[in-house]
Amino acid sequence: MGRSAQPGVDGAAGGIAVLDRRKVFLSVFLSIRSDPPETDPHVMHHPTVGAVRAPTMMGTVRREVRIRRSADDVWAVVGDPASMAEWFPGVTDCVVDGNQRVITTAAGLPVPEEVLVVDPLQRRLQYRVTAPIVRWHLGTLDVIDLEDGTSLVVSSTNAEPATLALVFGGATGHALGALKRQLEASSA
Repeated sequence: MGRSAQPGVDGAAGGIAVLDRRKVFLSVFLSIRSDPPETDPHVMHHPTVGAVRAPTMMGTVRREVRIRRSADDVWAVVGDPASMAEWFPGVTDCVVDGNQRVITTAAGLPVPEEVLVVDPLQRRLQYRVTAPIVRWHLGTLDVIDLEDGTSLVVSSTNAEPATLALVFGGATGHALGALKRQLEASSA
């Protein structure tokens, strides 16, 4: 049967038209026009569909470490938003004012953050980096009691642009290793 005249449709054996998903996506993506956003920078307008959420480049990274200390001992360190400079390599200062935190890196770069959750029952700390280079960020630290005298510390990082999730996740993975060494050495 030959090619169809419709964009994004290829002829298939037996004359059955099959959508080429790449061509359809490309034609839809190219027909989306970006208007100045009123509230959400990710909302774009399609001429026939209306408002749609544009594809984002969100990245997510999770790191974890098992520490031979009780969850309460670990939470006493990571659950205090002001203690970050004590256990996170590369952070030289940490100032907390209400729910605002500013960490200072070893390079002297201040990084403003908003502390969102400090939950001692779940042993969860959540924060977001508010520096202008970061479009969106959510960092989560969970301390989980493994009920054998050890605990699991899980760090999750979600960020846009996606490359920042890799940067933050890499630094946090290194920091979890340092936290493990520090806490296990102090229990000996």
